Amino acid sequence: MDKRKIVAFLASAGSTGLIYISLLYLFVRIIQMGAVVSVTVAYFTAMTFYFITNKVLVFRNQSKREIPRQVFQFALTMGINYAISLGIVLGVRSITGEVFSGSVIAGILTTVLAYVVFDRLLFASPK
Repeated sequence: MDKRKIVAFLASAGSTGLIYISLLYLFVRIIQMGAVVSVTVAYFTAMTFYFITNKVLVFRNQSKREIPRQVFQFALTMGINYAISLGIVLGVRSITGEVFSGSVIAGILTTVLAYVVFDRLLFASPK
């Protein structure tokens, strides 16, 4: 296991999580948008940051030729993660009445899934 890569991934995931939670707070508490719209806009904004930091800083993948494939696979992975996240957030909200704890739970689960997909498929070094 590459310790540098794991530490960089966790820093990227943590930064992405802070961006996501900050945007979610802005949309839900300050602007007072609905939960689904807030989660959606915050999620996709944060995921753009996540893709760039993982491609460039974590996995050090400089290939420009593979960008279309990587964007497609990233979008597919994030679509699955989004569905998982939204389900968890809405499920927890039905119990607690708020969206933040569900977002944290979903973030932990989807971070593990993302690392496996990124490392093994999306930004994998050619064999």
